[in-house]
Amino acid sequence: MAASNKKVYNVAVLLYTGTDILDFAGPIEMLSHTLYNTDIEHPEPVFKPTLIARCVCALLLTVSPCLHRYPTVGYSASKPSDPFASPKTFLPTPPSGILLLPFPSPQPKKPTNMLDPPTSGPEILAGNVMTVKADMSIATALPKISDFDILVVPGGWPTLLLNMINSGSEELKFIEAFNASSAPNNDHGKGDEKIILSICTGALFLAATGVLAGLKATTHHMSLDLLRATDPSIEVLSSGTEGEKPRRYVDGGVNAQGKRVVTAGASPVAWMPRCISAR
Repeated sequence: MAASNKKVYNVAVLLYTGTDILDFAGPIEMLSHTLYNTDIEHPEPVFKPTLIARCVCALLLTVSPCLHRYPTVGYSASKPSDPFASPKTFLPTPPSGILLLPFPSPQPKKPTNMLDPPTSGPEILAGNVMTVKADMSIATALPKISDFDILVVPGGWPTLLLNMINSGSEELKFIEAFNASSAPNNDHGKGDEKIILSICTGALFLAATGVLAGLKATTHHMSLDLLRATDPSIEVLSSGTEGEKPRRYVDGGVNAQGKRVVTAGASPVAWMPRCISAR
């Protein structure tokens, strides 16, 4: 059978220890099943996802010792004066009868020789329960940044993301590099821009790197105020409540660097490929 000449869009999926499993596994599942044809024996994929993560030999994870996920945990409605001063500022008092257990810090596996990076893709611990091996490290992907058409940024526990933002992590540098990158082979024209997609609280990374400056955006409904505080220039739209019509995702349009930015709430898995494919 002759090879298809249809364009396959390269998708960089940015992973980090502590990322929510659904936020990256769901989009990967849907993207990998998005085809140009209906022949499952000879599929013509539209997207090629690549998992990218920080090299484990450089990974240092710090999370608040007072975090434990239970249904009522979230950020207070009042906007803090300094969103990065102390992650604990945002945590509400747990309801009566609820025990706030420590959230254990996952310990990444270390290569035998700490002076040498691993020869294969780095591993991350997703959702504190599942080890995932990435396809390549951030350091390896950076020189190839222009080869990627789409960047997917999943979310995680907000305090973890704030710590990464405060430390100027490699993940933020990768997002900045993608936002500044040119189109693959300079073959993109109007209406075929590179796309940056955040899932859930991944929008906080985009806000911290200036990707969302002046655009409309959404995030997990319990982190809307935090998104507003991170970049006041963003027009934050509800993904769940706040008296507005809930949105599964928000197409914020094209930013100052020419990237189309789409932000999704907490349950975008089935809708994300539809949004991207429409571009």
